[in-house]
Amino acid sequence: RWFGSRCLALAVLGWLAVVPVTEILGQAFVRGPLDWEAGITRLADEGGVLGNEARDGASPWIYPRLDAGGFAAKPDDPRYPEQWHLARIQAPEAWKITTGSRKVVVAVIDTGMNLNHEDLRDNVWNNMGEDANRDGILDERDVDGIDNDGNGYVDDFHGWDFIGQDNDPAPDDPVDQHGTKIMGIIGARGNNGKGVTGVCWEVSLMSLRVVPGTDGDREKVRRYYAATGKNILHQAIAYAMKMGAMVVNCSFGNPEFDRGMYDLMARAGEQGVVFLAAAG
Repeated sequence: RWFGSRCLALAVLGWLAVVPVTEILGQAFVRGPLDWEAGITRLADEGGVLGNEARDGASPWIYPRLDAGGFAAKPDDPRYPEQWHLARIQAPEAWKITTGSRKVVVAVIDTGMNLNHEDLRDNVWNNMGEDANRDGILDERDVDGIDNDGNGYVDDFHGWDFIGQDNDPAPDDPVDQHGTKIMGIIGARGNNGKGVTGVCWEVSLMSLRVVPGTDGDREKVRRYYAATGKNILHQAIAYAMKMGAMVVNCSFGNPEFDRGMYDLMARAGEQGVVFLAAAG
């Protein structure tokens, strides 16, 4: 079950480089008023895997870069042999074309992420608009209490905690690492000789903490909504869109229809954002 309900995210990211867009669009999970073809094309183009013919609109295929080679890439991460699911989704075939790119920004709306995890920290998204001293590095010297990029969030270096309304999108509950696991499936740093590998060896993971992991978190959410009338899930999706996410991953469910979320997803699709959700 740890993998099963997240296969959608794995499948789209893993198949992206080797499956024709028309085949992806034919799958049962593509529904609603979203421009999925534009989103997938944009995602692949940003990752550097589209050929000129595809960019010119002459073909629905995603072409390999000429410098990618045709060999099957195999990462040196020690637990890679245990990751049977990667072979199941034909990730090694995709890695012949590309192993990912830091230019591809994936927003993960979940319980938060351990930003210092040894297999994730090199793939954490960096909001360089908050680089206060303009030295090209985000560190403690950039913590100035100022919204430098004018997006409404102060010192949001790697995402945002919409539960605590602060710039630390790490989980408060040390036991609940659901978000960290999801980000590891998507983008644990590959070929670094540590732990496991993600579908994308290189990627920029934006952590948006929305899913409460404790009773205290749930109480914070209730109080915030009572005081402001704002839905933090809607805020997180809007943030991801504003900050340039190309993929938004939501590995959670809701038994009720959410019109506000539906409308935001539609807008995201119009902007070429690929939106993924849990299933099963």
